[in-house]
Amino acid sequence: MLEANILQLRRYAPETQLTLISADPVASANFYQVPTVPCLGFGIRAKNHPEHLATILEAAQNRLVGPLDHSQPFHLTIEALYRADALLISGGGNINSTWPEHVYERMALIKVAQLFQKQIIITGQTIGPTLKDQERSLLEAVLPHVSILGVRERPSAQLAPQLGVPLEKISFQLDDAFYLSPKPIEEPLAFDINQPFIALTISPYVNPETDSHSLDLLAAQLQTVDQLTNVPLVFIPHISQSRYSHLTDALIGDYLKSKLDTLIVLPVYTAREVVWLTNKAALIISARYHPLVFGIAAQIPCLGLYVDEYTKTKLTGALAHAGLAEWAMPIEAAVHGLLPDAVQELWSRRDEINQHLMSCQPYWQHLYTAHWSKLLDAFDLPNSDSVSLVPPPSAPERLLPEGNWLRMAHILDAAKQDWDSQFNRLKTSFRQVEEYALILDQERIGYKAHIAELLQFQQDMASRHAFLGGLAKIKASILQNLDRLLPSRHED
Repeated sequence: MLEANILQLRRYAPETQLTLISADPVASANFYQVPTVPCLGFGIRAKNHPEHLATILEAAQNRLVGPLDHSQPFHLTIEALYRADALLISGGGNINSTWPEHVYERMALIKVAQLFQKQIIITGQTIGPTLKDQERSLLEAVLPHVSILGVRERPSAQLAPQLGVPLEKISFQLDDAFYLSPKPIEEPLAFDINQPFIALTISPYVNPETDSHSLDLLAAQLQTVDQLTNVPLVFIPHISQSRYSHLTDALIGDYLKSKLDTLIVLPVYTAREVVWLTNKAALIISARYHPLVFGIAAQIPCLGLYVDEYTKTKLTGALAHAGLAEWAMPIEAAVHGLLPDAVQELWSRRDEINQHLMSCQPYWQHLYTAHWSKLLDAFDLPNSDSVSLVPPPSAPERLLPEGNWLRMAHILDAAKQDWDSQFNRLKTSFRQVEEYALILDQERIGYKAHIAELLQFQQDMASRHAFLGGLAKIKASILQNLDRLLPSRHED
């Protein structure tokens, strides 16, 4: 998405100077050939985020008075925002409570840009579907103030107004990388790229080292797919490493290869090389978002495998741009026997689906051009593209699966959602029990401390009583001695 937006900005405004905010500034500078600054530094430990946000905003306030001393890495980012004309937050599906650090990062960037009175544009976003109260309140504080909020799915477009974003600021769009230009792979491949093949991408939804049963079932289903279609299955990983986990697409591919020796597992390529690979496929099966985006753009039949409500929103959202939202299923349904039936129908109807996707092109072109026209107008950049089609092309008609697998997938999905709902209720109840137990424990500690105080008071009183008793004895002894002495004095 970032690469696509850089290419578009260079196309429309080649003189524009770009500075990237990156988690890996050195690698990004080398790859994109633009200046970079580090991210603001929100880690994955949410308890530190409010304090770090306050530190960043204080530094931004200080920059209004004079230059910063650059004693902190984020000072470079604040300086870049201070000198920029606008802030563009480019693409991503992480405005979600699963990653509060990303919510804080974006909110902090927007707040600093607001302070410096910069134009703010957000593009290519998935919002939610899970937003806890804290993340929701953070977004409500900043999103209404952006110039444009580009969202990729209808659920995100419906959620944005609930966060206070005016409807006129919401731009419903294709993914930023929808028309990313392909780049051929120069090195030899392990299969004939000019012959039909099925592109497969599976994210690490389980850990093969500790929970391999689901992957074993998936490998068995893929073997059936291999026999039904009689074309190579080619695993195309999309992520080589993660800051959060050692689990990668490649690790999943290698495990599946160990169970299905006909599977071809490729290395991780650049985004544009992956576009080129995907464009050559006859069919795509993916648990990740962008293989579906690239496939639809190239008029290739696609099947999405989602893991949870978040990935369901993204994958069905990508397919919905082509009226194909129903061509997706929970990955649990796929591994338990429905994958071959779905692939067989997709394979047998691939010519029909290809023609359907070709008919979507005018709508996609209009949607893409209209979105970029809004961005260019907001940036006050020249716009040579026209969006004067009246009326605009209508959204694609839905093309529904006909096989029984869809009904079964819906049943399994509903059962999974019910189970997830019950599980979440149990988690909530357990958390409430834990909180109550903590309160009781704190009360117990309080009672124990109070009892200790009472015991200490009792001991103090006993000591005082003993002391007073001793004084009484001393007084009695003195009086006795006085009684003996006084008569003697009287006789004298």
